[in-house]
Amino acid sequence: MSVTPDVSLRRWWNDPGEYGWLVAFLEARGLSTAMKRIVAVIGAVLAALAAVMQLGPRVNEDPLSRILLVVVVLFGTAWAIRWWRWDWPRSVRASMLLLAAGDIGIALAALVNSDPLAGLAGTPLFAMMGAYITFFHTPKVHALHIALLTATIAVLSAWLAVQQGHGGGWFAASKGGIALVVSIGLLPLLHYGFWIMQRSFVDSLTDPLTGLANRRGLEEALRSLRTDVDPEHLLTAVWVDLDGFKSINDKHGHLAGDAVLIRTARCIQDCVPPRAVVARLGGEEFLVMVALSRAEAASVAERIRRAIATPTHPGVTASIGVATAEPGTDGHFDVLLKCADDAMYEAKRLGGDQVVQAA
Repeated sequence: MSVTPDVSLRRWWNDPGEYGWLVAFLEARGLSTAMKRIVAVIGAVLAALAAVMQLGPRVNEDPLSRILLVVVVLFGTAWAIRWWRWDWPRSVRASMLLLAAGDIGIALAALVNSDPLAGLAGTPLFAMMGAYITFFHTPKVHALHIALLTATIAVLSAWLAVQQGHGGGWFAASKGGIALVVSIGLLPLLHYGFWIMQRSFVDSLTDPLTGLANRRGLEEALRSLRTDVDPEHLLTAVWVDLDGFKSINDKHGHLAGDAVLIRTARCIQDCVPPRAVVARLGGEEFLVMVALSRAEAASVAERIRRAIATPTHPGVTASIGVATAEPGTDGHFDVLLKCADDAMYEAKRLGGDQVVQAA
């Protein structure tokens, strides 16, 4: 029976986002450099426009406005250099700080004009930031962005209405409305559509019962995990197979069996490093792929064994096999998987509830 994914507006609004996954997705496919260059161009355009404004007649002559415009030029230049030369921001916070600075820079560039109509003409630059948010941030961040651009356009429209005098309100409202439509456009709708596609793709990589990666999700996650492998921290496979799981289903029913699988998944996640990839391979089998030394791998596997064996009802134990790539190899997934599988079966032959590390 197929399960229709929840793509309601409520879930979209409350979704925490997949920023880290999206960045890893781009990097794994060699697309991050091209995307960084596009984002860098946004800053370069902003800096160029602000520099041209310095030479034009429609900038307030007071020193503060001139200083603010210089700040915008410097910021746009720094933005372009940062995105062109350095890696993509690793954290959501760093990305949001850059985004906020960009929004504020555009708002300042629009507000320092001596002519509000010229200021309104510059507000479509907000659409560039909105496009970035559409792909990398949540609807709540998009709402903050829209609030700032709306406030900027409202100030410029009110200024224009006062400047036009009697009957200028309708003129200002029409110009402000056009600027608002151009700046926001269909981006919120595109954000929702992109989220639906992203959610469907992410859900296709996930085991619906435990929330862990499935086989397809495991292969996808390994693309970014391989970049962490170095001579001291080798690619390691930890294969976990529950002992006597069929008897739990037979004695206590499938709902109890599902509860054991969910509890096991949580135990494994609690015992592994944050960058580890944890997958359910099917049935009662789980796999952890992580970059560790041999000693660390054995320690992590033992923690998993103890956590699973913690007395519960119904109780369960696990046989665990550990395999670590040899130094100087690239740690092929299939080879590691077979070695970990063989070590796990050796643990079962020895009676279960123990860890065996492949030689």
